[in-house]
Amino acid sequence: MQPHPLFIYGSLLDKDILSCVLGREIDPDMVCPARLADFATHTYPNESFPLLKSSPGNFATGEVVYGLTETDFDRINFYEGDEYGFGELQAELTDGSLITAIYNRSEPIEANTPEWNLTCWQRDEKPTFMSMCERYMALYGTMTIDEADVIWQQLVKENQTQKSRLSANTLPDNHTPEERLEESF
Repeated sequence: MQPHPLFIYGSLLDKDILSCVLGREIDPDMVCPARLADFATHTYPNESFPLLKSSPGNFATGEVVYGLTETDFDRINFYEGDEYGFGELQAELTDGSLITAIYNRSEPIEANTPEWNLTCWQRDEKPTFMSMCERYMALYGTMTIDEADVIWQQLVKENQTQKSRLSANTLPDNHTPEERLEESF
């Protein structure tokens, strides 16, 4: 059993994603809103999920999840892949108290990426990401993280190709109504 609760700050804040990753639903009593001082969430380069970056004077919002099992942590580690590893930090709970929690820290990245927003991510990315997550987590227990990462990269490429096709099919129509009428005959 891990010695501390887990601080989550990105796609795992979405209850559907968290349930998919853990292979089960979490009791709402196991979750408490929390934040990290002097951090912000930014988009991971070339992905739709976030990473934590040092940001003095700011707060990264998230949640602390209590009572996770060894299997839960193993599944989360599989989901996070090689980009992340577990570390410890001090999270501030809503009552102002501090708690030591485990979190998924990424390797330091110097990329200048935009801030990540859960609501925007859920609106714009969640449906596709959920499908990708389901396909990826189905690999848990059948292959290593490195082997599964190859599959993840294929899923990302498929998603990018699909977005490119949709974008090409939704280019603005610069024709006048009369020109469109003529083209329809």
